[in-house]
Order: sequence, then structure tokens, then C-alpha cells
Amino acid sequence: MVPLLSKSKFQLGLQCLRRLWLEVHRPELALPLDPVAEARFATGRQVGELARQCFPAGVLIEGAYYEHDQATARTAELLADAGVPAIFEAGFTHDGVRVRVDVLERGLSGWRLIEVKSSGSLKEEHIPDLAVQHHVLAGCGVAVESDHLMRIDTSYVYDGEHLDPNHLLAVDDATDAVSTALGDIPAALAQQRQILALTDEPRIEPGFQCTSPWDCPFTAHCMSGKPKHWIRRLPRISRAAFDSLRERGVQDIADIPDDFPLQPLQRRIQDVVRSGKAWVSPDLRDELARIRYPIQFLDFETINPAIPLYAGTRPYEKVPFQWSLYTASQNGSITHRGFLFDQGGDPRRAVADSLLNALEEAGSIVAYNASFEIGVISGLADALPDLADPLCTLPTRIVDLLATVRQCYYHADLLGSFSLKQLVPVLVPDCAYDDLGIQDGSIASLEYLRMTAEPDPQERQRIRHDLLEYCKRDTWAMVRIWQELTTLAE
Repeated sequence: MVPLLSKSKFQLGLQCLRRLWLEVHRPELALPLDPVAEARFATGRQVGELARQCFPAGVLIEGAYYEHDQATARTAELLADAGVPAIFEAGFTHDGVRVRVDVLERGLSGWRLIEVKSSGSLKEEHIPDLAVQHHVLAGCGVAVESDHLMRIDTSYVYDGEHLDPNHLLAVDDATDAVSTALGDIPAALAQQRQILALTDEPRIEPGFQCTSPWDCPFTAHCMSGKPKHWIRRLPRISRAAFDSLRERGVQDIADIPDDFPLQPLQRRIQDVVRSGKAWVSPDLRDELARIRYPIQFLDFETINPAIPLYAGTRPYEKVPFQWSLYTASQNGSITHRGFLFDQGGDPRRAVADSLLNALEEAGSIVAYNASFEIGVISGLADALPDLADPLCTLPTRIVDLLATVRQCYYHADLLGSFSLKQLVPVLVPDCAYDDLGIQDGSIASLEYLRMTAEPDPQERQRIRHDLLEYCKRDTWAMVRIWQELTTLAE
């Protein structure tokens, strides 16, 4: 018997039919859900709860996902009650699909179907999500008069006192797009049921679908037979180029024909893969010469909550809570200063004041992927007008070490990525992160939020220590990369 689909599994099947089959038949092959993904789901649930406040007389259908029959029975009762203006988590089953609708609001001639997302915009993948729900409801005899996405309005500014869901959340009318997509739903469902009926795993090749629109937890399983230097690892390879190479049977970057059009960076990567030798640009010395003493290596840690926490902030706005700064002087000395706001409340003024006091008045400020640091500093300048003048001078001194690496260095073990976490074990393995309690910036953000709510002083102190050590290591890694690049340029 073919398992029933849900709206979420239907979405996964649209991304990749192999992923759908694995989710149903071999879920143990998936990578475990990481804390960042768990936090994202928690945010989605929180946004869903806020959305219900926009329909004050609505009725919530309680019950776990496996209590679907009870949900559908209760839904039928509420649909028939003219006094119910909205239903939350209404349950329906049709055409082998079970759905729970976030919000079903009574309209003038039927019902308004509303899907709630923590997204800041209506995205392409939201349309089939709405369309499959519409298909199921229509099959159950429910008159759906319109289809909508309720999402976060990123222009909303929190006043610090009252979080207003009616202004935090915006509603986009997707009726026309859903109407167009409805015609594709029956064939897509039939295809997915056919895949799920297979005894053996479908042999669908990995590709762009592994990361779009979501990262697939089965990627490691599906890529187990791919070469180390798989063609998909080429930075900025287009879908057309990828498909063309795959049609020719080319899997390894080294095997790409010499007459195949590649961008300069892609061709450089191929040359390094073929030679097995790292590439260093003759321009590296000149690039490094742009960095002036005293050299200050700067790294921020930030949070960007979907639901703003502090007065004057917007959804998903980057709010810095920590910085680390190494200063290299021309006499060879290297010193460190760091700051972590742990007093509770809005950290921005304390972060800005402490940073301005720590920075030298001249010299270069080095960052890795400097657009991030520049964005954080610009946000601080906007939020703190009295500090805007000194803050706005800082970006003119910032040098992006990532740009220097991308232009002047490549090693085959980078596997097409220039991220700091990929570069460190290749160029400066003594700066590895595996001895730290926090090893990733996304985890640092989650741990900071946990620290601010943690009642146990010992646990708060432990998290504080881990945050300081992580940010310090990120910054020290930049120092070491600069030192190694300087040696390579000699």
C-alpha cells in the first residue's frame, strides 16, 4: 500500500523524487536535524502562534499529526458552524494526501486558504504548497475563494513594548499563481505515488536540487559515489553547464574538456586539481600591500531573530552582541581585545562604544567576507545617530581578506569553497575549531540567546566562555591566514 502524502512530503517530492522515497522508506539515512534547523522550525511555530492572534475568534484544532482522523472530524463540525470565522490546523484528506491548513478564514462566498511562513517574502516554492492544499480542500467539497501567504513584514519596526502581529505579519494574495499551478497537481501526485510504490531506491543523480530550495539531509548518501572533485563543486557553475557536462559523462573537474567554456576562476580550479599543486598569484604581494599597519583583524557575532527583540529593530535585522579584535603592529607585536554583551537587553550601544574605543585611528581593518562587517557597522550607525560619524568612517578602512584569497590563492582541498571554515584546515590547520565548545557562527547566535535566558549562573558562565573563545579563534584564524599569505608572497 502506497503511504499517504502530506503537504510537506509533496514539497520534498517536487524538490527531488529520490529524497521523497528516502524520507518515507529510508529515513535513517538522513543526517540528524541540527540545532539551527530545529531553531528554524521553532521560529515557524512561533510565527504560526502569532498569526492566530490576527483572527481573535478563530478556533484551533488540537491534536498531534497522527491524530488526523480526529482533526478531520472536528474540522467538519467547525465548517458547518456559521459562527466560526476561522479555523486553525483544519484537517482534510483527499487523493492520497493529508493536509492541516494553517488558517482557514470564512469569506464572502467560501473560505480563504492562508499558509503561514516565517519567510520575509512570497517565494516560488510557496505556490505548490498552497496549490496542493487547495486541491485537497476542493476535493473535499470546500469552496476555496482565494489563496494567501501570511509572512513576516521585514519593514516592521518593533517599538520595544508591544509586538503587534497585525503589523508584523503581511498577507500576499497568491490566488492567480495558485490557479495556474493547480493544473499540475494531479500529475505530480501520480508521479510521487508511483515513486513511493517502488521497492528499490530510485537512481536519480545528485544535482542542483540537492540544495534548492532546501538543503537535503540525504546529500551525503546520494553523493557517496561521486569523485572528490565533482563538477558541482565548481563555483558558480550554471545549471546548463552542469547538465551539459553530465550528459557527456563528465563527473570529475579534472576531466572537463579543454574546449569546454569555463570562467577564469573555474579554469584555475581545474588546473590546480589536475596538477595537484596549490596556486599562488604573482599579484599576491601587491594585494597584501594594501593592508596598512597597525592592522586590526575584526570579527562580529550577531543574532538576526525573525521576531525582533529590541526597540527600533526589524525582523531578521543583524544585531551584534560580540566582537573580537587582534591588532598587529609594525614592530611585530600582536595583541587581542574582545567584548561580549552579557547584561541583558539591547547590546548595540555597548558593542559600538566598546569597539570605537578599541580601534586605532589609522591603519587597516581586516575582515573575512567584509560585506558582513560593513553591514553590521552600517546598522549600528543607523541605530545610533550620535555615533554615526565615527562609525561611518570605518568601512573606508576595511580590507576583505576573502577577496584576497579568492583572487590570489587556491588549493585543491578547498573543494570549490573559500569559506573560512574550509580554508582554515587547508592553509592554517593549527587554527582548527574542533577543540571548542562552539564551532560555528549560527550555533554562536543560538547559544547567545540561550545564555540571555539561562537562569543557572554556572551555565551562563560556560556559554560566555565558549562564545569568547569561538569569536577569538575566528579572528586569530584571520591573523594566521594573513601571515601564511605573506610568507607565500615572499
